[in-house]
Amino acid sequence: MRKQKGFSLIELLIVVAIILIIAAIAIPNLLRARMAANESSAVASLRTINTAQVTYNSTYPTVGFSSTLLALGGAIGAACVPAQATACLIDAVLANNGIPAGSGKSGYLFTTGAGTVANGVNVGYAVKAVPITINQTGIRGFCAEEDAVVRVDPAGVCSNTEGGGYKPRSSERKFAALLFFTPQSSRDPIHCRFVNRFVHSLADDRNCRDSQFTTMPACSAPSVSSLNQLKMNSLAY
Repeated sequence: MRKQKGFSLIELLIVVAIILIIAAIAIPNLLRARMAANESSAVASLRTINTAQVTYNSTYPTVGFSSTLLALGGAIGAACVPAQATACLIDAVLANNGIPAGSGKSGYLFTTGAGTVANGVNVGYAVKAVPITINQTGIRGFCAEEDAVVRVDPAGVCSNTEGGGYKPRSSERKFAALLFFTPQSSRDPIHCRFVNRFVHSLADDRNCRDSQFTTMPACSAPSVSSLNQLKMNSLAY
């Protein structure tokens, strides 16, 4: 009788067990890498939107900032002609929040919120990017407004309400300290709004809310105590 060659059941089970162990280690790492890539893409998209908003505001000063993403881009599958309703400043995928519209881009959903309106002009805007499915397509949420600072919410929610609450990071505090030494006459309204927001957040050590600044003049100088507090915080961080 000729002896048959092959693998025993024990050998096959050992190989299967090794494959399962490798998969258990590799798959979570791959998922985390994918979520990290989605988060990077979301931040890059928000920065693109910030840049487009500045350009839109300069191009259409009677309108101000765009209140929708669609106005910054154009329709899906159509040639984009620059106009107030379709400025062609961002790609159609981002402008329509994915293809098909509303389906999201790279695992994130992008939505805008109402910004501040003064004399019929949009002097503010708010936009957020949140994971389509938290802990699957992404973990953190991101948002931005007219000061062009991208903020993060570890819970993945964030807010598309202007001044919806945040604490400045150390790099932002240092930047705010530098902005204070800009001559008063050369500050534009957005510049001053940005500075004032950080000063008051640092001075009272609370999350910023837009209601704190609704009665503040566009270029009002901070108090001496607020300025000293800002200097101490900028040095501490």
